[in-house]
Amino acid sequence: MDANDIKRDRMLSTRNTTTFLSMTSLAVVDMSNNSIEAIGSDVAMPVTAYTPDTTRPRLLAYTLNMSTDALTLTWDETVRVETLRATDITLQYAPYTNLPSVVLVHRLQGTANRQLLGANRTQSDSTVVGIYPSSGDMNEIKRLRNLATNENNTYLTFSATLLQDMNANSAMDIGNGNGRQVTPFYPDQVRPVLSEFHVDMDRGTLHLIFNETVDVTTLGVDQVTLQAAATSFMGKERRLSFNSVDIYANDSTDVWIMLGTTDLNTIKSIGGFAQHTHDTYITMTQFLINDMSSNPVRAIADGSARVASAFTPDTTSPRLSSFSIDLIMGIVTVTFNEPVNASVIDFTAITIQSAFNSSDSHSLSVDCQVESVSNLSMIMTLNLSMSDLIILRRSDSLCTSIDTTYMTLTPQAFQDTATVPQPIAELVNSVSALMATSFTHYPRPVFTQVRPVAGRRSGGTLLTIDGGHFGPRPGVPGSRLVDAFIDSQLCTSPLVTVDNTTMECISPAAGAGRTSQLLPIRMRIDDSSLIVDALDVFTYLEPPVIASIFPNAGTRNGDTLIIMRGENFGPSSLSGEGPNVSITIGGLPCSDVNVTTDLYPLNFSVATCRTPSLTPGLHDIIITVDDIDDLLPNGFRALAPPSVSGVSPPSTYRYDSTVLNITGVAFGPTTASGKARPLSVLLNGVPCLNPVVLTTDTLLQCTAQPAVGPSNITVVVDDITSERSDVIFWHYDDAGQLSFASSVFFVSEEAMFGNVTVIRENAPTYAGPLNITIWARDGGTAQSGSHFVAENVTQPMDAFVNSVSFQVRITARDYQFDRLRKGADDDVDVSMEITTLAPRHGTGTIGLSASTLRVKAICQTVTFYCVADWTPNSVVYYRTDELPSV
Repeated sequence: MDANDIKRDRMLSTRNTTTFLSMTSLAVVDMSNNSIEAIGSDVAMPVTAYTPDTTRPRLLAYTLNMSTDALTLTWDETVRVETLRATDITLQYAPYTNLPSVVLVHRLQGTANRQLLGANRTQSDSTVVGIYPSSGDMNEIKRLRNLATNENNTYLTFSATLLQDMNANSAMDIGNGNGRQVTPFYPDQVRPVLSEFHVDMDRGTLHLIFNETVDVTTLGVDQVTLQAAATSFMGKERRLSFNSVDIYANDSTDVWIMLGTTDLNTIKSIGGFAQHTHDTYITMTQFLINDMSSNPVRAIADGSARVASAFTPDTTSPRLSSFSIDLIMGIVTVTFNEPVNASVIDFTAITIQSAFNSSDSHSLSVDCQVESVSNLSMIMTLNLSMSDLIILRRSDSLCTSIDTTYMTLTPQAFQDTATVPQPIAELVNSVSALMATSFTHYPRPVFTQVRPVAGRRSGGTLLTIDGGHFGPRPGVPGSRLVDAFIDSQLCTSPLVTVDNTTMECISPAAGAGRTSQLLPIRMRIDDSSLIVDALDVFTYLEPPVIASIFPNAGTRNGDTLIIMRGENFGPSSLSGEGPNVSITIGGLPCSDVNVTTDLYPLNFSVATCRTPSLTPGLHDIIITVDDIDDLLPNGFRALAPPSVSGVSPPSTYRYDSTVLNITGVAFGPTTASGKARPLSVLLNGVPCLNPVVLTTDTLLQCTAQPAVGPSNITVVVDDITSERSDVIFWHYDDAGQLSFASSVFFVSEEAMFGNVTVIRENAPTYAGPLNITIWARDGGTAQSGSHFVAENVTQPMDAFVNSVSFQVRITARDYQFDRLRKGADDDVDVSMEITTLAPRHGTGTIGLSASTLRVKAICQTVTFYCVADWTPNSVVYYRTDELPSV
């Protein structure tokens, strides 16, 4: 420390002549503790031997503070500050670098670089030297992302010429490869500050200048607001959008932002804003940008906005980008590349011409007006004066299409909103004339169709005419007068009902002799030469005439389709071109009225409809064509629902087709009359074929198809089903097998009749009825006349009956024996046989065809078979042997 202090004194011990010694008696003692003899400063002892300092100073350590921009060097001896050459210092990212590396190394520049100011020496001679590199050096160091951001990438080298000690010994250099690491390193913790900003409205740029290097990758342009004063007022401000972008994208103290078109034009469109330095201020949030150590910028709040340091006004003329013209609405829409002043327009400086190079032109009049301004005053809609509109509409060569619509203008036409308003760039004929981007105008009208194509001769028919170029509806800007003529007669009450395409009018009365023929229609627009003629498109009709109705009868429930024939019904409904046609029956409207024939020939027309619900009886029919009527008195008869009362024959064989005669009521007209209603007959839902009405209303005939079982009869007339009746028609199967119930039947001779039973075996479910004939005949022990009556007996057997009894008349009790009867010994037998089966339908078979009827004689004596009994009063009687059950 004493040595460094001695070295610091530039007048002391620099050579032998400046080196003397003085001391007090206390400086030292001898071995006996005797004080040394003092040497006063006035008699100081000169040095007897002097050796100068020849040791080079050596750097012991250094620190770097990125917040204060201070580089502090500590040496092993006092150094002479004025010998410091800061430009000999190099900071690098590692002990060794492959020089030169502009992104990993920085050598202090001093004043050698005009953009990097020299380092400042701020101390006297000492072992510690504090260096404050220039702001240029520090900003460059901060710009290098891999240098001096922490201890691990901060190394220092320098040459021997960096500085000298007090005896002019050069510093011991630290070369590349032996770079000295910083100890310690203090990172930058200070937020960057906006130093100043400049606005250039001509180039559309915003120049931000910060006090240190900032990280451009963190730039958020939407965090900047430009405004007209330190405190925002009256909406005179614009917060930038992401349409504005950084121009250079380099880390620096300077950030250049190209204002987006929307941002720039929005600013230009606001009066009293960004036209001078004194009405251009800036505010920002801390999120605008960070420095290289991620410290956010210091915010500038509204109320403390910073005024611009420099301002360049807009001196570029605006340009017309495009225009369109609408001769229907009478407007011209102009679009500019920047905002223009809508209050300063010279309409007479605007000319419409027919080509890029043309003498066919028209300059607008002063009577035009601005209708609307939009899109930041870059789009204007101009209303043409009526005189301008008439001239342009009537021209045959100018403004007839987009190809014949160009614009030229002189600089007086428009001007922008700059501090010193700039006139619009001139558009010159044959040099820069601008063609319209869109053109709207009605050409000649177009006729497509008229509906209806026919109407009453007296006129008054509402006509709908379809086409094009009719203009909008009345009351809408651009509406037009559209007239229609039929055969040169003016229709009344013309009215456009659908913009451009549809109009309505009322037909005039037909001229003399002009009915029943095709006539022309003429369309005229705005009472001008815009005319279109449509030939042979309309016909005046004579009154309708009903010739016939088919059918002339139908169900009272309605919905019967009738066909009407006659004259002058108009075109078919399918074409959609006919007049209004309606049909009533009994004063009630028919539904689904359709004319099914074409307009021509006029003397043959067909219409159809479905009848309404009516009371049974006769009703008048009226057809109305375009409000003109014709009447057919009692033209239609409404029928009650049909009903069935009988059928003949009542049954048939299941495999046969059988003609049936069905009786009832409300079957409608006979088929032979040609006026019969649609007719069908169903047997349990199965059609009875070829139904015809034989007698009006009461008798019909059809052919039943093979079936089996009973069937309800349903008659459908005109889609109306008959009420359910008790009349049943049968389809019977074969009769089955018939046999005697027993091979022997027993009967007492005291009976008058003997019962014989025949049964049906193996019978089908619907076995039909039949007649069975049996024969009681001689051939046994009995004799006809004495014991029985020989005869053929026929007995019917109904359907579903499986047994029937026959009676054989017994005469044995009247037979006179010549002795007493002895019971069984006197029994006699009668032979019987099934001789004939007569089924009503199909066939039957005989099983057990023969049998015996045994007539048991009474007992009159005691025998083996006869028993005597006595009554309580001792009267004897004889008990006959028991009869077997039959």
